[in-house]
Amino acid sequence: GLTLLLLIASYLTNNFIQYYNAEHSDAKENNTHKELISKLHKLQTAINYSIFVVLVIGFILYFLKQKRDHKNFSYSKFLFGVQKCGSKR
Repeated sequence: GLTLLLLIASYLTNNFIQYYNAEHSDAKENNTHKELISKLHKLQTAINYSIFVVLVIGFILYFLKQKRDHKNFSYSKFLFGVQKCGSKR
């Protein structure tokens, strides 16, 4: 859920950056828009780093849960999966 919200925020930020780059090129507004575009780039960078951190933390938490839940834990099965679920065997 959180990653999806961050992806949407990143997408919207990118749309704003493209809009201000394309539509507002007047000399008077250009300086103001450069500052805004700079802030939007910083925001987008922060959002992208946040997405990475949330995904890594989620992967680690799920990995630890699976390792704790399964007695015959295998790294290759965790990463690549199995043909049939263990509960349906």
